[in-house]
Amino acid sequence: MTFLYRLTITSALALSLGACATVDQKAAFDGVRTTIGARVNQDLIWRHDTATDAEVAAKVDALLANEIALESAVQIALFNNRALQARYAEIGIANADLVAAGLLSNPVLDIMVRPTTNPASGANLEFGLAQSVLDIFMRPARKRAAQADFDRAQGEVASAVINTVAEVREAYVEALGARNSLRVVEEVYAAADASRDMAAAFHSAGNISDLQWAEEQALTEDTAALVDDAKLKAVETAEALAALLNVDASALKLPQQLPALPQSDPSIANAETTALEKRLDVAAKRKAVTARLETLRLKTSWRLWHEAGLAVSAERDGDKQWAIGPTLSLSLPIFDQGGPEVARAAAEVLQAENELKNLESHVRADVRTALAKVETARRQAERYNKTILPLKQDILRLKQERYNFMLIGVFDVLVAKRDETSAYMNYVNTVRAYWLARAELANAIGGAPIETPSTANGEKQ
Repeated sequence: MTFLYRLTITSALALSLGACATVDQKAAFDGVRTTIGARVNQDLIWRHDTATDAEVAAKVDALLANEIALESAVQIALFNNRALQARYAEIGIANADLVAAGLLSNPVLDIMVRPTTNPASGANLEFGLAQSVLDIFMRPARKRAAQADFDRAQGEVASAVINTVAEVREAYVEALGARNSLRVVEEVYAAADASRDMAAAFHSAGNISDLQWAEEQALTEDTAALVDDAKLKAVETAEALAALLNVDASALKLPQQLPALPQSDPSIANAETTALEKRLDVAAKRKAVTARLETLRLKTSWRLWHEAGLAVSAERDGDKQWAIGPTLSLSLPIFDQGGPEVARAAAEVLQAENELKNLESHVRADVRTALAKVETARRQAERYNKTILPLKQDILRLKQERYNFMLIGVFDVLVAKRDETSAYMNYVNTVRAYWLARAELANAIGGAPIETPSTANGEKQ
């Protein structure tokens, strides 16, 4: 009876462990916030019920009521992006798997009734209560493997948040850049249209040739085509941003101009090392390696034992005498000794390790490329702002003076005006390239927030 007593105590303890298991999804999702840390200033909400949906809708409406700044667009996406919400659900799945890994399999109750040929003696009754012993012993190793997989899932979801933030930043810059470019192209068209009207009058008076008149018309029509292209680009970029924010593009109140360049670029000491330390996708890959190693240890340690059960059986015979005793069942590792499972787990470890090394190599390249793009875009924007645009403005001013003294014709002035506007459009494109490079750099080093000047640099210098 001592053995049965111990078995009863063990079973009771196992049942109590299973009864205490709960799936706390809120705490699991809070872990994503902790993992992200200071990389994102905005709040995260997992929309998993009607009340949360209503709360998010109110917050999104409040943000949409005002002009959308860069980080406001990021906040709307973190609240509203459905692809990201789908990734949040991965935390719930992994958390449920983690809790399940700590549970024991349910005991199995067997009842057998065997009638006898003697009606007076009654039927033979047999009861059996069985529990997998291997399941109990494997529980700690199984929990370690599930915990490593849960950590990996948390890292991957946090990395998805950072990637979404980067996508929104790039889409926002593209949308503002397209709107800014459209304004400039419309100015170019206005100048070309004025030149065509003047050319029409001159042609009617016989002051310009048919060739010059045809050239003016062609230039105006070419510019009109550029306006159409710019309008389409503005629509495409606004719709792309709206899709990331999961709102209607007509609800977006965007600034007309790109932000000005900041006084200086971010100083990042040991940028490649910093990226490898802070990048969440790298951390997730490292956790994937750990998870695969834990799985390999589990498969290696228990490869010979597929099933092991301990049971208590009780039998009442026809004389109504009870026989009670334990039963142990083991699967003999004769045909399947776990070799294929171990080999598979070892290959998965090797795969995860190589994926990590490949990602680290790409991260270093991403950081170097992003730094070069930021430096080049700033250099080009400053060249336009400090040199090219002032020169174009001086040329326009000097030609205007010469025109006032009737030394040159009005068409020379209009050409100078078109050249100045074209140079400004190139400047707008370099500012757009700069902010895209800044967004790329922020993502490359782990998703740091982007500080933008409070004033826009939409006016010509």
